[in-house]
Amino acid sequence: MLYLIAHQADIPASYPPEHLSRFFAAFTAFIFTAFIGEYFWQRSHHELTKDNLEKLRQANTDPLTRLPNRRFLDSVYLERAMENPVDYFPLSAVVVDADHFKAINDQFGHDVGDNVLIYLTELMKNNIRQSDLVARTGGEEFLILYPKTSLSTAVKLAENIRQEIANKPFKQGDISLPLSASFGVATALTDTNINAALKLADENLYLAKQRGRNQVV
Repeated sequence: MLYLIAHQADIPASYPPEHLSRFFAAFTAFIFTAFIGEYFWQRSHHELTKDNLEKLRQANTDPLTRLPNRRFLDSVYLERAMENPVDYFPLSAVVVDADHFKAINDQFGHDVGDNVLIYLTELMKNNIRQSDLVARTGGEEFLILYPKTSLSTAVKLAENIRQEIANKPFKQGDISLPLSASFGVATALTDTNINAALKLADENLYLAKQRGRNQVV
């Protein structure tokens, strides 16, 4: 008995053919089932991840202009800026508001008004740098963020966009609309005064409106 225990490898093993067939059939079925289960788990996981990413993208994107929205600014961009201030500050903010936009909606309808907003979006996107960001913050109001940009440079960049908008009327069928926009600019030198800078930019926008619109303050 001790010999058998100590020399188990020397003990010949003999199984009936039907047992071997059952074993291989069961083993094959197990491998196949495991493969199918893994496949469907991976597919389900992929679809769930894809669905979650799409929902996240939609939640952070304006459906009309396809620009980032205010939620993206608050929950993603500004948080990232405060976590990595050396990559963003001084951060200049430009609040942009289309002039007399309500009159466009009233005279030509909201469909034309929506197309005007899309047109303004393209003009702004075509006149910012790769590092900059333009977002729609509501209605006919936009926000352009210029990272690593001084106030004087931001004013010049905003003026370039103002001129671009003023010099390129919106055209749709028989409609030709001259456009203009007002701009309020402010700069946050550090991450501690970003909120103050955004508030000041907003105040400067209203000042531009009061002074006659179609200008940068």
